Amino acid sequence: MTGGGADATEAYRDLRRPDLAFTWDRQARRPPRYTRSAGLHHLTLMSAHLQHGDQDQALACGQNALRLLTGVRSHRAREYLRAGLRQLGTPAREPAIAEFRRTAATYLGAHHTVPA
Repeated sequence: MTGGGADATEAYRDLRRPDLAFTWDRQARRPPRYTRSAGLHHLTLMSAHLQHGDQDQALACGQNALRLLTGVRSHRAREYLRAGLRQLGTPAREPAIAEFRRTAATYLGAHHTVPA
């Protein structure tokens, strides 16, 4: 993904226009060069899918991000993940959400709280 495409995807997500975020993501699709960038992009898409009401796709993006970010220590990635967890909400009785929260807690580390 080009820098401009990733920036536009994030900007439209921030404007709560997931439809345009997805359009930019599709148009600018190119594999990110850096692992951290790819992980951040997946977390951005997670948020956009939650705005769009697609929890399953959001969790898939979140899981991809966590796989990519394994071993990457990034304050920004932790902030994006925390924001996504807040946006995801609290119905942790759903197995997929509970599993994602456990995986996220592992990434964030024992000394970081996982938002409900």
